Amino acid sequence: MRRLVIVIFVVILLIIGLFIANFIPVSRVTTQDVTMSTEQLTKSIVDQMFPQSKYTIENGMIHFSTPIAANYQTLVLEQIIFGRFVEDKNEYFAILKAPDNVTVHAGGFYYRIGAVFDAETNKRKSQTKDFTADEGEISILKGKSKDYVLFLGSTTYQGYTSPTGGIYDARGGNWIQTWPESSDFWEHRYAVFGNDRLILYKKVLDSVEYETTIPPFHFEPEKELIWDSQAEMFR
Repeated sequence: MRRLVIVIFVVILLIIGLFIANFIPVSRVTTQDVTMSTEQLTKSIVDQMFPQSKYTIENGMIHFSTPIAANYQTLVLEQIIFGRFVEDKNEYFAILKAPDNVTVHAGGFYYRIGAVFDAETNKRKSQTKDFTADEGEISILKGKSKDYVLFLGSTTYQGYTSPTGGIYDARGGNWIQTWPESSDFWEHRYAVFGNDRLILYKKVLDSVEYETTIPPFHFEPEKELIWDSQAEMFR
């Protein structure tokens, strides 16, 4: 009987512990063996990405005293992505974004700016890189010895939508676009990415009996490319 009471008591303690753990807010970010609060990490990142800028941090919002890139004056730390971007070492790609309720169309409704940091020392290892569009998405492509950033986006101006995007390599600390090779690649197509598969759609003009400023068109599937992590390229 006594043993049963002890068992019941232990089970109750475990249940209480799990309940409390689920409701304790996560306020610390671990970058390998360096642990700091989210605000401390944000400050470290911003100080290195914008060394000449004055700012304050309030409830996760980074308010700059003067507008920065793309005329945005407020940013938030969106995510930390661990990987190997500059060297074959423990690193992370820090991404800042414009808050959802703050948009400057001159800079694109979608605005992200990021840089690569050493995961052990939190020192910046790459130039900053911004990604702008009206709609966009950043994905990480895992390679054999390093990782790459894939950005796909589109911008609409006067009713005409222009897709854009590419694979960006931070090797050596300088961002280089490695794909596509042609500057007019996106002129007549757009892409959708997911599960290491890139589906390309080509633009097909519709036949009309009258002239229009923007000829009507539709998209049809063109081909599917699969990311080869060993060769570090789409095939």
